[in-house]
Amino acid sequence: MFLSFSRLRIAILAALIAGTAAAMWIVTVKPQYEDVAALRSQLSSLEREVSSEQAQAAALPQLRRDLLRLEASVKEVGTPNPASDDLAAVVEAFHAISASSRLEIAKFKPRSVLVRPDHTERSIEWTVEGTYQDLCKFFDRLSQIPQLITVGDLEIKPQTSGNGRGTLLASFVETMVETGK
Repeated sequence: MFLSFSRLRIAILAALIAGTAAAMWIVTVKPQYEDVAALRSQLSSLEREVSSEQAQAAALPQLRRDLLRLEASVKEVGTPNPASDDLAAVVEAFHAISASSRLEIAKFKPRSVLVRPDHTERSIEWTVEGTYQDLCKFFDRLSQIPQLITVGDLEIKPQTSGNGRGTLLASFVETMVETGK
């Protein structure tokens, strides 16, 4: 009986050792395995990111060549004039000139832009109201603008209705010529 009690003690002791080992593994080793798995996932993500960055770095010389080529073509074409590209800015500038000349703008109508190999033409039809002296001041101030501007299709009519302040209505087409260089 002593022998069987001794075997039982050994079996219980073995079971306690196995349980303690399992508990130690669960408490200490298993979280480390989970940490290793998370670190491997993070490593995989970083390797993909590095690979993407290396592909971008490999494409950088070609992008620089393309940039230089595009900059050269922009220099060849010329710098656009932002004031003439913006219709509102053009209208505002002409409104300022007409106001300082004491002309009232009765109508303006933008026309289509004409692009030619060596220049671009932007035309606007204008109708203004005022006196002959005001119209002369307007054209004088218009001639002082550094940009090439032409005036065509000028038509001057006497003001027939008594509701306006001026003595004439002048209609013309103003064309801004941009050389692009």
